[in-house]
Parts: sequence; structure tokens; C-alpha cells
Amino acid sequence: MENVTLLNKKIYDDYESSLIKREKNKLVKIYKWIILSFLFVSSLTILLMTPQAIFVKSILNNKSLSSFFDFGTDNSEQTNAVIIFRFFTLSFLLFYPLAKNYMNLYFQKETIKKYWPWFIGYLSFSIVAFGLFLGFYSEKPLNNILILTNLILLLGLNIGYSIYSYKLKRKTEPLTYSNKNLLIIGLTAQGLLVLSVVLFFGLWVYFGYHKQLSIITLFHYNKFYNFWKNLFGIKNAYNPIIILVFAIYLAAILVGANLEKITFLTSKNYNQNYFKNQIVFSLSLLTAILVWFIRIFFIKVSDANNLGSYAKTNYLYVLEVLFGFILLTIYILTSTIKRLRTKSTAINTIYFAFFETLLWISLLIINFLNRDAKVNVINIFFISLFSTFMLLWFIIKNRALNIYTMIFLILTIFITMLTLTIFGLNQILLGSGNYLFYTINSHLYLMQIILITQSINLFTFFITSIINLIIILFKISQTKVLLGKENYVK
Repeated sequence: MENVTLLNKKIYDDYESSLIKREKNKLVKIYKWIILSFLFVSSLTILLMTPQAIFVKSILNNKSLSSFFDFGTDNSEQTNAVIIFRFFTLSFLLFYPLAKNYMNLYFQKETIKKYWPWFIGYLSFSIVAFGLFLGFYSEKPLNNILILTNLILLLGLNIGYSIYSYKLKRKTEPLTYSNKNLLIIGLTAQGLLVLSVVLFFGLWVYFGYHKQLSIITLFHYNKFYNFWKNLFGIKNAYNPIIILVFAIYLAAILVGANLEKITFLTSKNYNQNYFKNQIVFSLSLLTAILVWFIRIFFIKVSDANNLGSYAKTNYLYVLEVLFGFILLTIYILTSTIKRLRTKSTAINTIYFAFFETLLWISLLIINFLNRDAKVNVINIFFISLFSTFMLLWFIIKNRALNIYTMIFLILTIFITMLTLTIFGLNQILLGSGNYLFYTINSHLYLMQIILITQSINLFTFFITSIINLIIILFKISQTKVLLGKENYVK
């Protein structure tokens, strides 16, 4: 009778534990969906409103995008500097809290019910940044510098969460979280980093204020700007030393600010879900960019290039889309037809890396041969789309991926996003007669540099995958030799 009672209690406890775990997983999924939905909607909205939300067309000269990045006059120079500062500051305040919030869920699965204040806190910063992207347009430097107050508040939230997480993990994982030094160094470095950023831009604005005229100039008659200009422009015995000291200081606080993450990665206490979460987050952003890019098809761009000549549209180059589709089809067939498919993740990784490399190298070659904007829009969109489908198919069909593969996948997604975003923004500028991305000081224009980077990344992935397979085969052969010797001795 006693045994039956104990058995019933064990069954009840197991059932209760299963219900609690299921409830926690459900809450984690809800949080993830909220973050990913907001990431998609906010990114897509900002991109669809690019002329105003990103380039702040209303404060440019003549309210035209042709004036973006035009440093020809004092007024346009300062306006463009303010727009660039606004974009990078708001982008950080939008995406960093979302990424931080999403990755925190990996560490807070067991105590997810207590995480809600931090979830709301980080999400609030992203919502504020999104609102500022859509509703805050000012050419005044002081108004834009005040955005940095959000960095100070975000630092306070980070400190609070880090202390909370440390105390929590110290109870559940006392051996791993017994050392306070990592926490202290990390938070101190974050504080110094935020302080340095606020001081740098604060002093820049402060030294540009002219009391008599009641104006702020960022470049002319600004002692702070002149100091940095002379530091990098004048050759003497002291400037290289000062630059080196600043570089070491910046590198030290950046490493210190990420010390906890670096220690976590080097300790290998993570599992595949840690990187899979990053892949899912990145794919959500990539999806928003792909949807936005459809609108780029409808932007009318003059056939004149930046040198004033005219190029005929050669739609023969659109055959690149057909070639990409054939590659995608062949890749899918290799993983579905019984005679061709294999259960080996290492071999499947080589197949995937090979087809992805072919896809992007072919796009790079076509991009060198053709400079027509209409053709490039079509090719870049569809090759990026095929590449994303190929990547998704690879992840679905191969669940047991090693760490280096997932790192390459994240890098591939990031460069794909960069390719689409830069090219899309370029098309918007070209539509207004602005040839910014075609006139950088290089034999290659910006899009070609990015495509070369992607091709190198994927070719490296392909070679690494082959090396990984060779190492696996070598280990198997060594094991067989050892087993053979043991059997021979017996």
C-alpha cells in the first residue's frame, strides 16, 4: 500500500513538473513572438519611410535627397552630420535592446516568470527609438545630442539586469558564477563606454556654441573638432602616440564591456539553441528587408550614370535569376531524391556551402559585367531570396549543426542583409539623382565590395566544411585502426 502511495506521488510530481515546464516554454514562446513581431514591423515601417525616417528629407537643402552627404556648404555639412548621428544612435537604441531581450530568454528559461519587468524595460527602449525614427526630425545638434540620455538610462537597465542575473545564476550555478570580478569589470567597462560616447559628443556640441550668435557650429570655429582634425591631419612626434593611447583605451573598454559574453563563449557552456536563436532573430530582420526591397522595383532611376553617359539596359543579364533558380532546384533535389541525399551533416554542409558560393560568385561576376540599375535590382533581390530559401532548407533538413557552421550562417545572413539594404538605399538615392555609393574613393563601388566579401565568406565556409569532413574521416579511420589492433591482441 505504501509503495502504491509513493508511486502515485511520483507520478503526480512528474505530471506537475511537466505542466510547469510546458507553461514556462509557452511564456518563452510568447515573449519571442512579441520581440520578433516588433522587430519585423518596426524595421519594415522604417525602411518603407526611408526618405524621411532615415535620410530626414525635410531638413535637407531644398528638401531633396540629392543633398544627402553633400558637404559643399557649411550648413549642409552640419545637417548631414546630424542626420548620420541620429541614424546610428536611434538604430542602436532600436536593435540592441531587442537583440539583448531576445538572447536573455535563452538564459532565463527556468525563471521566465520573473523576467517580465526586464522584458518590458528593454522593449520600452526599442518602442521609444521606433517612435523617434518616425516622429523626431530636427537639424539642431543639441536636440539630437539629447537622444544620448537614453543610453544612460539603458546602461542603468543593463546594470540592474546584470546584478539580478548574477544573483540568480549564483544560486543555480554556484561554480560557474562564483567570481564577481567578471561582473564588476563588465559593468565598469560599459559605464566607461557610455560615458566616453556622451562626453565625446557633448563636448563637440559644447565647444561649438557661440554665445553672441546663439548658434552651434560642429565644424567651423569649433575647438573640439579642430583638435581631432589636427590630431589625424598633422604629422608630428606626439600625434601617433595619442592616437595609439586612444585606440588601446577604446579596444580595452569594448573587450571589457563584452567580457562576460566572451567568457561564456570560450567556456563552451552553450548549446546549439544559443546560436539558433541568433539565426532566427537575424532571419526575421532579413525577411523585413526582403519585403521592403519589393518596393525598390518601382523606383525610377535615370539611365545616366555618375559620369553623365547613358547605358542601355541589357536584360540578357537577368538570366542570372534563371541560373540561381536552377542552383536552388538542384540543391533541393540533392536532399530529397533517395539516390542523392545523405544523412551525413558534414556532407550536407559541403553541398550547401558549394551551392551558396556558386550563387553569390555568379552574382558578383554579373555585377562586374553589368552596371545597369534595373538589372541589378532584379538579380540582387532574387539571388538573395534563393540564398535565404537555400539556408532555411539547410537548417530544416539538418538539425544537428556544429558551432562553426552556425557562425558562418549568421555571417552569411548579416552580409545578405547589408547587401540588400545598401543597394536599396542606393536605388532610393539614385532616384533623386544622388550617386553617393558610386563615387567612393576606390576602383570598386560599394556594392561590389560587399559582394566580394560575401563570396569570400562563403568560399571560406566551403573550404572549412571540406577540412571538417577530412578531419572526421581521419578520426574514423584512426578509430578503426585502434579497434583492429585491440581485436588482433584478443
